[in-house]
Amino acid sequence: MLFTVLQMVLTLGFPYLAQRLNAKIKAFQWLSPVLLCYAVGILIANLKLFTVNTELAHQFTQITILLAIPLLLFSTDVPKWLSYARNTILSFLLCVLSGVIITILMSFFFYPHLENTWQYAGMMLGLLTGGAPNMQAIGFMLKASEETIVLVNAADIFCGGIYLIFLSSIAHRFFGLFLPDFQQDTVEGESCNRQFIHALPKHYGIGLFLSIFVGGLAAGITYLVIGDLSSVILLLLSLTTLSIALSFIPFVRQLPKTFELGEYLLLIFCIAIGLLADFSSIIENGLMVISFMSSIWLGIVALHSLLAYFFKIDRDTVIITSTASLYGPAFVGQVASAIGNKKIVFSGMATGLIGYAFGNYLGVGVAYLLHHWLN
Repeated sequence: MLFTVLQMVLTLGFPYLAQRLNAKIKAFQWLSPVLLCYAVGILIANLKLFTVNTELAHQFTQITILLAIPLLLFSTDVPKWLSYARNTILSFLLCVLSGVIITILMSFFFYPHLENTWQYAGMMLGLLTGGAPNMQAIGFMLKASEETIVLVNAADIFCGGIYLIFLSSIAHRFFGLFLPDFQQDTVEGESCNRQFIHALPKHYGIGLFLSIFVGGLAAGITYLVIGDLSSVILLLLSLTTLSIALSFIPFVRQLPKTFELGEYLLLIFCIAIGLLADFSSIIENGLMVISFMSSIWLGIVALHSLLAYFFKIDRDTVIITSTASLYGPAFVGQVASAIGNKKIVFSGMATGLIGYAFGNYLGVGVAYLLHHWLN
């Protein structure tokens, strides 16, 4: 009983500590809160610091992902994004297209060497189209094991960490060798800062209530269609669709800090999934998964850059849409600051949120297509 209470306190409370450490202490600023939460969960599970209640950890993973997806999507402004600059939309679509092409090609190459390649491919495509929430959701849809989810996250941390260092250092000069400079007179980036930074809520109750409502409605739709809740695919796709639909309501879209609350729930998920990790499995199988992820990551960046060159898309737009797609909106501000262009923050946030919206569909679709082709 004592260990269960300790596990609950750790799962709910450590994400806050991880955020504070990342924000306040320089030694922790190179570690994202996501990485800190995963690491703590994995260390506890594999060093046997206390007995983990696996059933409780499973419940946390299921509840948090269902609540987080709507909260992350409520602030999506689809009409504004669709009417935004041509280059931003084109660059993001080219990045997504690169992801689909490279993921399929690499899947055929790795199929003889990696079991359940189709699951890994779907999760990786979702991850590299929108971000971690898509990967987690797709993992549930495809009924991937906790070990599979942890392996994909481990590969993402390895590959993503290296590329993020590149983006924050020499990427701007490198892409400037063959892509044109950024030119734009608008100030959408400043309006984005007001929307995402200065909107400080007193509480999160309304957003959380709406998230629970959408989750219940998605569950009801699933039950009406198939008679039970066994279809995780239908449940999560219903959840995504309903969340996007609600984002068209100005009141819902302008609710403050729903995105941040969704991120916090994802950190709780990270702790819980880490507690379920089998480190010996990661050691045994992780190298091949990292190789698979590295090949996809490098292929996407290379093909996206090549297509951007032919379509004459400027380097800042390529960098920020690549960041939004490969990492999600959370890293947009960091990279925009690194390349010295705050005006592109809005476009990065918008494309990142749209990536969250469509990543589930792309990941699941490509996964089942590969399952059909490879078996």
